[in-house]
Amino acid sequence: MEAQSSGLPVIATNVGGVNEIVVNGQTGYLVEYGDAKKLAQCILDLYGDKGKYLVMSQTNREIAVSNYCKSKMITSYYNLFQSLI
Repeated sequence: MEAQSSGLPVIATNVGGVNEIVVNGQTGYLVEYGDAKKLAQCILDLYGDKGKYLVMSQTNREIAVSNYCKSKMITSYYNLFQSLI
């Protein structure tokens, strides 16, 4: 989320809940754990395709601003806590 909010594409290991944040091929790449060859391919792909890099960067920034801004997060937590009462 930190990289996304900075407007950067993300290359991450597909573990835990990462796939809920990174959309493979749209906001970055998800690589299976231990797949160093795929990781290298993804890095080279973004390095070699500035257009893709810029599109992913812009998409990530828009997602971060619209979904993870402070006011939206406060509202989400408030609603969650209210549902538990």
